[in-house]
Amino acid sequence: MTLRFLLLRFFLLIFLLSCFNGYTQLYSSGQDPASVKWMQIKTEKFQIIFHKGFEKQAQYFANTMDEVYQYATKSLKANPRSISIILHSQNIIPNGVTAWAPRRIDVYTVSPQNTYAENWFKQLAVHEYRHVVQIERLHEGFAKALAGIFGEQLTGGLFGTFLPNWFIEGDAVVAETALSNSGRGRLPSFEMLLRAQLLEKGIYSYEKAVHGSFKDFIPNEYHLGYYLVSYGREKYGIDFWDQAMANVARNPIAIKPFSSGMKKAAGISKREFYLESLNHLKEKWARELKDVSLVPFQKISSDNKYYTNYRLPCVYNEGIILQKSGIDQTKELVLMDKNGIEKKLLNIGPSLSQSLSVGNDIVCWAEIIPDARWSNRNFSEIKLYNLKTKQKRSLTKKSRYFAPKINRNGNRVLAVEVNLYNQFFLTIIDVKTANVIERFKIQNASAVLHPAWSEDENEIIFTTVSEQGKDIRVLNLNSKETDIFYRSGYIDISKASASKNYVYFIGAYTGIDNVYLMNRKTGEVRLLTSVKYGIGDYAIKDQELYISNYTADGYEIATQTIPDKNSLRRLSELKQKKYHYADIIKKQENHILSFDKKPLKNYEVTKYSKFSNLFNVHSWGPVSVNADDYEVKPGFTLMAQNKLSSAFTTLGYEYDLNDKAGRYFLDFEYRGWYPVLNTELEYIKKRGQYRDTLNNLNPFTYHEFNTEAGISLPLNLSRGNIMSGIKPGMKFINSNQKVDDGYPIKFTESNVQIFNYDFTAYTYKRKSLKDVYPEWGGIFVFNYYHTPYTKLEKGNLTSYESVIYVPGLFNHHGIKLYGGYQKRQFGAYNFGNEVDFVRGLVAPAYENLYSFRGTYKFPLAYPDWDLNSFMYLKRINLGMFFDYANGKLAATENHPAINENYYATGLELNVRAHFLSFVAPVDMRFRGIYYPDTKKTGFEFTISVDFTAVY
Repeated sequence: MTLRFLLLRFFLLIFLLSCFNGYTQLYSSGQDPASVKWMQIKTEKFQIIFHKGFEKQAQYFANTMDEVYQYATKSLKANPRSISIILHSQNIIPNGVTAWAPRRIDVYTVSPQNTYAENWFKQLAVHEYRHVVQIERLHEGFAKALAGIFGEQLTGGLFGTFLPNWFIEGDAVVAETALSNSGRGRLPSFEMLLRAQLLEKGIYSYEKAVHGSFKDFIPNEYHLGYYLVSYGREKYGIDFWDQAMANVARNPIAIKPFSSGMKKAAGISKREFYLESLNHLKEKWARELKDVSLVPFQKISSDNKYYTNYRLPCVYNEGIILQKSGIDQTKELVLMDKNGIEKKLLNIGPSLSQSLSVGNDIVCWAEIIPDARWSNRNFSEIKLYNLKTKQKRSLTKKSRYFAPKINRNGNRVLAVEVNLYNQFFLTIIDVKTANVIERFKIQNASAVLHPAWSEDENEIIFTTVSEQGKDIRVLNLNSKETDIFYRSGYIDISKASASKNYVYFIGAYTGIDNVYLMNRKTGEVRLLTSVKYGIGDYAIKDQELYISNYTADGYEIATQTIPDKNSLRRLSELKQKKYHYADIIKKQENHILSFDKKPLKNYEVTKYSKFSNLFNVHSWGPVSVNADDYEVKPGFTLMAQNKLSSAFTTLGYEYDLNDKAGRYFLDFEYRGWYPVLNTELEYIKKRGQYRDTLNNLNPFTYHEFNTEAGISLPLNLSRGNIMSGIKPGMKFINSNQKVDDGYPIKFTESNVQIFNYDFTAYTYKRKSLKDVYPEWGGIFVFNYYHTPYTKLEKGNLTSYESVIYVPGLFNHHGIKLYGGYQKRQFGAYNFGNEVDFVRGLVAPAYENLYSFRGTYKFPLAYPDWDLNSFMYLKRINLGMFFDYANGKLAATENHPAINENYYATGLELNVRAHFLSFVAPVDMRFRGIYYPDTKKTGFEFTISVDFTAVY
């Protein structure tokens, strides 16, 4: 390999990571309310940051992390440095995020309703800390030297750029499975997505499996990754992946260092390994399927062209109410008759509870409602829809209720309530008054899941998670006593319901999720259904069982007559599932996280000061990056972001090779208060030209010092299926220009104060995966600039812009209509154009400018072409457009009045692709333009990288 080629790859890496750094400096995990009082616990390896009152949970998490640290590094040889962990208890969306600029873990503490038989904090601790171990494994060798030049974002950039997502997430799922008695690697519902694809659709190309598709459902990186990583550990040894990662750290300038690391470790390429492991899985799962004794059922739902899920069946009159979703559409409620004919009821918003119920013509579910200002505070509100009046309403406001179930008479709703301290309650709410009737605190449980009314409504059946796994409990509403009715240990069970004589639930005993029933008198458990891949939900009416049955095309709705109970197979007669990979990796790690026999340490709790931790320098580099257009210039950049993601600072210098002049800058933005505050300082050396008395052009230099201060208020007003919000703002700019000494000129007015007032409002329907535009929606933007304190003529500019989205002729086609108007008054300082002009042209300076742009766009093809590993072509959209603009200038002594029209029309081809297996997709736009008034043509090509896919 020549030195020239090595240098070329080195500078390519520096350019790519510099652009990546420019993006990630803007990455934020969101903000918690300004009123939160933060506390902290410091251990040898961790700083746990949490809100006041969350001390008990923080102590548990600190103890968990201390134990995780001892055992999460066995198969990856890393020695992680101390890291901060922020516990966000006001965000009800369960998740964890490991970020590297700055180094931190964000933990969202509310347990999901579909959790498995493990404490949620333990799941997060193992999974997210495994990401820390992965990243630290790259902090060595040449990569460590580069990190000294670029800071933390270099290591994070390598991590996001060169490690495939399936390895990153798959290895973390392996860790959570190997170090526990449960984990996703032991869940049939986790396994069935890939299993159904392989057995019904076959093995997709590597690029399609990794980068997804707009026409086929692809199991995500967690599902694919777990099985690839597990297979690699079994066949090639526990150190196989460590060797591949070590190659990335030692050779970051290689084009595909991870794949070449696999080749060095085992003599197999990444693609060869992918095909080998999936062929092995396909054969294994096909053999297992032959041993499954299927119970016949009758399918009700019709086939769909694209992957579609019918979930949460509720029997209503002569039909079934369902939640429908898929890659072809947004989430909605439908009423399906017994012939599979559907009637849409309404679109609904995002939901976590996986619950739907109906009682006395009222449908009940829960939706996520964002806080207007704080992205790390949101709510789960109970929604009701009256099937007779067609009215939807919120039963609760700013609440934290999950898995609501309305009773048969439609007058009471039962739900899981989780407070800010992760305490769980079963709460009964009056439908008419919205008042809480009763609230029962559930003890000795780390999660309470999917409650249900008993048949006579005198009992509540629910599932809990504890250190001993899962169990089904019964709360007697008369005696107020709770009993453990059934224990499954670490075998997953869910969605229990009860009749007078039986308790029904979904169980994972055979490796396929099926419905079981338990005799309440004898305690005997029998198998009620037996399907190929798994059942997600069920409903029972009389002797009919309705199921959501999974297939490679999504969940279908089917029905099965309940036979004589005594004819069903007993649980003791069934062959229990052996999770081969889980057993292998568990043996390799040889430790299970448990606090059953170990006392918890009690760490000191101290106050965490937001002010003293405002500036946290994490990255730097010998370049200047414009994060808006990814332009890289010589210079220096230093970046800081506090751990609460509320303060962002960038300090730097850049040198413009064209102007041969430099620029110093300091940007600071604070998002920790209700309004967002930002300030910018900028000192620039510039070059210009002036005419002397003989009309000759002469060069001169000058410097400019700009100060800017702004305030804005971004408000998220989204509800249900509609995204909406507003953002008013105001900005002040002081610009001071001075000609350098030695030149016979000076500026007419060297100091100008500029005021800007702006307002943005938007509302649009949520898009499906395939929609090119929102089906309906609009955006409105207002801007006003003026210079009230100039000594000479005062300039100003007023602009109005609006965008309207309407449906096209066919599904996923869209029309975008843009209208803009601006009025400008010329003065000592002249403002640039705000409204868009016709495509391909730059607007001259007019006093009045009108603009219209219309675009019709539609998906042309979803090729899913893997072009010899160089490019994966994912989507092609075609657009047709027509633009019109009119500009006017009033007559003056020097020129007559001007009234000019501009026209443009043409075609636009948008292509989304992945190059060299890079996780971030590249969007390319090819545009051909024709100008009817001048008979000229034009051509444009633009390219951009969507770095949001890295997270």
